[in-house]
Amino acid sequence: MLKVRALNQYYGQSHVLRNVALEVAESEIHCLMGRNGVGKTTFVKALLGLVPAQAEALSLATQDLRTERVESRVDLGMGYVPQGRMIFPDLSVGENLELALTRRALSSATPTVLDLSLVHEFFPVLREMRERRGGDLSGGQ
Repeated sequence: MLKVRALNQYYGQSHVLRNVALEVAESEIHCLMGRNGVGKTTFVKALLGLVPAQAEALSLATQDLRTERVESRVDLGMGYVPQGRMIFPDLSVGENLELALTRRALSSATPTVLDLSLVHEFFPVLREMRERRGGDLSGGQ
């Protein structure tokens, strides 16, 4: 379960998120909607630790996220897909995926590439396109 209670976030003097609360059970799916500028992206970034935030409670399952680093949150299964292409257009699709799945092991400075099989299971067309330049993909791809 994801639990958020009294989440506040500031950009300088601007109080962007005010006492946001949310609970999502493991089997539930929720949609965060709103017009531009109301804090949707900031909320997601605060959950992931990409922007500083304060909260009475911020947890995933039994793990208190308030003190967890971004890398630890990724290890718990949290992720963020930003709007826009955010790829290297001159690298192949396969190379972009390998970079996205590369992370530094917590006990080593040596990067490791995580298994692409799950990505290919959900998006089989990416296996077929692995040699195509990333910049040649459509926006939906």
